[in-house]
Amino acid sequence: MRFTLHLRQLSHGFTLIESLIALAVVAITCSVAFPNFQKARQATLVANDSAALTSLFQLAQSRAVEENRPYVVSFVSDDGIDCIVAKAEPLSTARTSAGRQPTSLDCHQTQALMVRLDKQVTLKRKVKEEWQDVEEVDADEESPGLFTVDFRTQRPSLNLTLGLSTDNSQQPDYIVQVRQYLGFSYCKNKDNTTCRTEGEKDASS
Repeated sequence: MRFTLHLRQLSHGFTLIESLIALAVVAITCSVAFPNFQKARQATLVANDSAALTSLFQLAQSRAVEENRPYVVSFVSDDGIDCIVAKAEPLSTARTSAGRQPTSLDCHQTQALMVRLDKQVTLKRKVKEEWQDVEEVDADEESPGLFTVDFRTQRPSLNLTLGLSTDNSQQPDYIVQVRQYLGFSYCKNKDNTTCRTEGEKDASS
C-alpha cells in the first residue's frame, strides 16, 4: 500500500490591522521608556562631570605642591564649549626660561588640566544662599578664576560651592564643594545635604 502525505502550505503573513496594532504597541512603549532613558542619561552626565571636577581640583593641588607654584582654576566658555581649566601661574623671570610656558585658556587644548562640561550640563556658583550662573574669568588680577591652589598651604584660596544640573531649575542636581581645610568633595543634592569628604563613602550612592 502506498501512503501519500499532503502538506498544506500555511500563510505566515500579517494583515494590515495586525501590523497597525503592533506599531501602536511599539509607539506606546517608546513614549513611556524614552523619557526615563533621557533622565537616566542626564543623571549620569551630571554625576560624571561632578566627579571629574573633584578629581581635577585634587590633581591641581598635587601639581601645585610638586612644582612649587600656584595653580589657578578657571571657568572658560570657548566657542560654545564650557570647561574648567587648571593652569599654573607663570614662574618668576629667573625661572621662566627653564620652566614651561603657561598655556592660554581655551577648551580645545589636549594637554591641559581640564574638564569639558557636557553641553547639557549647567554650572552655577552659590553666592549668598543663591545660585548664579558662573561667569568667565574675573578681571580682578589679585584673584583670577574661580580659586587658586597655593603650593605653600596646599589648600585652595577660598571656600566655594558649585552646582551642576541638566535643566534650568534653581536647585542643582549635584554639588561640588571647595573647602580650605577639608579639601574637595561632591555629592548628590538632596535637601542640601553635606557632601562627603576625601576618603569617606558618598552617602548618596
